[in-house]
Amino acid sequence: MPTSKADSVYQSIRALIADMNPHDRLPNFNDMRSELRVSAVTLDRALGMAEEHGLVVRQQGKGIFVAPHVRLKTVGIYMGIDPFGANHSPVWRGITDQLRDCCAADEFETHLFLDPPTTAPVNVVRQQLTNEFAAGRLQGVIYLCGTGPEQFDWLMGLKIPMVAHHPNRQSHTASVVLDEPALIRMGVQSLAEQGCKRIGLLSHFCVEDAKQSAGKLEQFQAALAEHGLVYDPAWSAHCVRTRAQWNAPNAQSYKELGYDAVFNLLSPLPAKSPARPDGLLSLDDMLTSGAMAALNRLDIRPGVDLAVATLANKDSS
Repeated sequence: MPTSKADSVYQSIRALIADMNPHDRLPNFNDMRSELRVSAVTLDRALGMAEEHGLVVRQQGKGIFVAPHVRLKTVGIYMGIDPFGANHSPVWRGITDQLRDCCAADEFETHLFLDPPTTAPVNVVRQQLTNEFAAGRLQGVIYLCGTGPEQFDWLMGLKIPMVAHHPNRQSHTASVVLDEPALIRMGVQSLAEQGCKRIGLLSHFCVEDAKQSAGKLEQFQAALAEHGLVYDPAWSAHCVRTRAQWNAPNAQSYKELGYDAVFNLLSPLPAKSPARPDGLLSLDDMLTSGAMAALNRLDIRPGVDLAVATLANKDSS
């Protein structure tokens, strides 16, 4: 797309104020026009763009000044889900609040971009993020979570500075990933120390991520072997779906899936049956929440009749 003269002058104004401080006075209109060798109309348009983007303030009869917050950086927090929906853990809301507090401590503003899957012809959220970055109002993005590789790859295509929490994209140079193998080892160790001999795994898998799912089971089996224990599929409950099924508008919530999985695992078996697990490791707090409801329904006492090790956060219900 051709760049207009006003766009070029706007970039020159941005470069001019890059080393200036808030409230500093810019050269007067005529001096800027002479220095940049542009018409009054072009300069006025460029200053209008700078004003619209929050870079300068024009005061009638006083001059042109650097805007008060021009040096304040803005970081976008991108979430490819709706963290307020029933199908997602409240842990995401807690993490978002902590990120905002950390950014504020370093004098960064934050802008939250929620981009759940949509069938709309125009993705307004992505359009807004693209425009904010192009205008210089967004200096970087924290990719917090999503529903698939397409969202992450789209952000990578913007060439925007990014830190990503994305276990499936560890090749990104600035990635933060959940150390799931360590969590599995810690969970199994905790259950083994409580005397559990028949430990099962409660988890959710995506059909398209078969390699990752197999790796998780291998890690679980290896952790059991460290304590002289064996893996028996009959003691575990796995929620397996395609990505489309996970993201469908009418999909069951993780809490509902956890309830059904544990209820179907334990309800057919007598209370003292050796076919029942005596320990259960869950790597998802919402699955755990549903599992606890199922245990209550079956009159199984967590920590007494069945030991449970899980992720936890104070906002889970």
